[in-house]
Amino acid sequence: MAKNESRKHIDEQRQRLCAVTRDMLSVDRLIRFVESPDNTIVPDLKAVLPGRGIWVTCRRDIVDRAAKSGVFARALKKKVKVDPALADRLDDLLLKRVLERLSLANKAGLVATGFVKISKILGKGDVAALLHARDGAADGKRKLDALFKKATKHANAPEGTYNGPSEILSISELSLAIGRENVVHAAIVQGGAGFGFLNELSKLISFRGKSELSEVA
Repeated sequence: MAKNESRKHIDEQRQRLCAVTRDMLSVDRLIRFVESPDNTIVPDLKAVLPGRGIWVTCRRDIVDRAAKSGVFARALKKKVKVDPALADRLDDLLLKRVLERLSLANKAGLVATGFVKISKILGKGDVAALLHARDGAADGKRKLDALFKKATKHANAPEGTYNGPSEILSISELSLAIGRENVVHAAIVQGGAGFGFLNELSKLISFRGKSELSEVA
């Protein structure tokens, strides 16, 4: 099999049909759901749980539609229990994974915090992503965003992951994940654990929508 044909075959294998929209999408843009032993529909974020998987686009509005429209029962051809707050539960799980991956990236030495330190790292051009606490001061965000914009041509995040300035986490969430007090800004340095964090961050951003992203002028 030719190289291009082989890659196309792999890409097709990684695609699934959204049970709600009927769009064929990459599994990176979908969430897998399965039926638990007590007949309840549960998210399978790692896509490893046994049973038939029902794939739904990773967006809150579409997960809400799935929970309220009987999609899971039709896909499984049986009655199942669906939590009306399924989207809220999924948001909590996605956020938990983001914080866990951020903690791992920090332990791997791939997270920098503090305005001065981040400014220096941005000047070197090896930052894969920039994070701001959504409840942090606007002035510091604006200054770092300007530096990040100049450095983005050097960023090398994997295709499909979000690497722009993000304000999706709060000061308390950033501080908890990184293990320091009052973390307002964080830079993710390029590296395996950092890219793993970006993959989870991309899912949370996709699920919540782009309204929570910082805009770089």
